[in-house]
Amino acid sequence: MRLESKKGGGNMKGFAIRSISVGLLWASTCMASRTLSYKTTVLDVIDGNTIVISNKVFQHGIELKAEDNVVLDGVASPKLEQTGGKEAKHFLEGLVKGKVVTIIELTDQGRSYGAWVFVGPDEECVNLRLVEEGHAWVVEPRAQFAVSMGKPKKAYARLDKARNQAEEQKKGIWASEDPVPPWEWIKNESREKETKPQK
Repeated sequence: MRLESKKGGGNMKGFAIRSISVGLLWASTCMASRTLSYKTTVLDVIDGNTIVISNKVFQHGIELKAEDNVVLDGVASPKLEQTGGKEAKHFLEGLVKGKVVTIIELTDQGRSYGAWVFVGPDEECVNLRLVEEGHAWVVEPRAQFAVSMGKPKKAYARLDKARNQAEEQKKGIWASEDPVPPWEWIKNESREKETKPQK
């Protein structure tokens, strides 16, 4: 009986240790993802919805690299190779390059998973401006927590109306009769590469 009791206790102890380990892993994963708000300078613009920022020591003691890419959330601009791609990049450069901006973003271990960017004395929302001028489609935001409050929430609530007005006025991408969203364009490009005969 004692042997069975010891064996049972050992199993329970092992189960408890495994449970604690799983719990700690889950907690560390959850803590890695967070929404940050900070000011920084935009060093460069990669495309119509990706910027390069100069990083500093952010809140909660997180320090990122000297430079990092930040993807705008809730919007998707044409790829550079697409119609309207270069125009979207040029418009974004005019808005933010070399300027101090406020960023509210979802990060995971320092990597940006969606940001809302605000610029100028009036804290104009860059994401919204891209849609208003016909340089971006509206997409589901990845930073759901960010759009549940404050400035991102207000900007996100206006995206659909801005998109409809841009299309009615045939601004930017909407000047084309049948604009192709970037995610569809990528699929089409992949299909063409697959069907292209090898030399």
